[in-house]
Amino acid sequence: MRFPISAKILLWFFLNLAFLGAAAWIFARVQLRFGLDSLLAGPVNDRLQTMGEVLARQFAERPPAEWPGILESSAASYHVQLALYRNDGGWRFTDVTREAGPVKGGTTVIAFVTDPDGYKIELIQRKEFAPSGGLR
Repeated sequence: MRFPISAKILLWFFLNLAFLGAAAWIFARVQLRFGLDSLLAGPVNDRLQTMGEVLARQFAERPPAEWPGILESSAASYHVQLALYRNDGGWRFTDVTREAGPVKGGTTVIAFVTDPDGYKIELIQRKEFAPSGGLR
């Protein structure tokens, strides 16, 4: 079967365009770390890591009965709401509207918490973290 030269040119153009698009996407994913967690790259990630290390050190030094106070003081100083959860996905020391668990008829794990302003926040488990049981 013979194609006109204009059809061949258009075919090669769109094949090259698809190849360049795929190469740009791979470059953005690998080199620029472009993805769902790209907003937490750089200085923000460093601050979150530091805050996590400070909290972990304080939790290790004090008994669990004092942990709610640690969370409240850290939340006030960083102007964020913090929550502590167990490895099985159950929450500790926060206003939990719905404990972590699968949705009806599915396997996606969700939980609901209430922020200080009274808004409900839905937490959905990411698929890549499913075996660990943690919500993100």
